[in-house]
Amino acid sequence: MGVISVGSPIGKVKINEPWDKHFDRFKIAVDAAEYFSSPFLRVFSYYPPEGGDIRQHRDEVIRRFREKVKIRQGPSRRADP
Repeated sequence: MGVISVGSPIGKVKINEPWDKHFDRFKIAVDAAEYFSSPFLRVFSYYPPEGGDIRQHRDEVIRRFREKVKIRQGPSRRADP
């Protein structure tokens, strides 16, 4: 039996909440996925601030996802998703 996907709350926060703490949680989720040799890690794409529209934060959402990809593809990480 194996683990196909690691569920995580990554991205299930408002886009204007602090990034560093959330990014640290992402690194822990990546480590768990690697530990279980799971090829998939479930993530979400953020909530807008109260009364806001997430489309107004598109650049920040993309920036955060790019940072996640960098961590996932780093030298100590497997190259496959």
